[in-house]
Amino acid sequence: MCGKGGCAGKGEVGSRSERGDKDEFMVTCKEFIEDFLAEYVNGGLGPEAVAELEAHLAACRPCAAYLNTYRKTRDVVGHAGRIEMPSEKQHILREIMAKHLRKTER
Repeated sequence: MCGKGGCAGKGEVGSRSERGDKDEFMVTCKEFIEDFLAEYVNGGLGPEAVAELEAHLAACRPCAAYLNTYRKTRDVVGHAGRIEMPSEKQHILREIMAKHLRKTER
């Protein structure tokens, strides 16, 4: 379980030793980031999973920091305007891609 200083990616929420129930939900930092982060931010998790993840975030500084960075990155990318690629660069990119495709077809 994560301590006050965080768990550096090794903590678990709802561990068996802490809860005494082998079938309880358990999440590690790695699982949080790989499996649940996007769903959590998008509101796609059920209330029990949200409660477990929020308990983990309250105890794990690295995961809380990662979540904040993830949210900020999404905001920045979401507000970035679409920039049209100049036609000359489009032409160069198409040539490079066509050359690469010809190599892989051989």
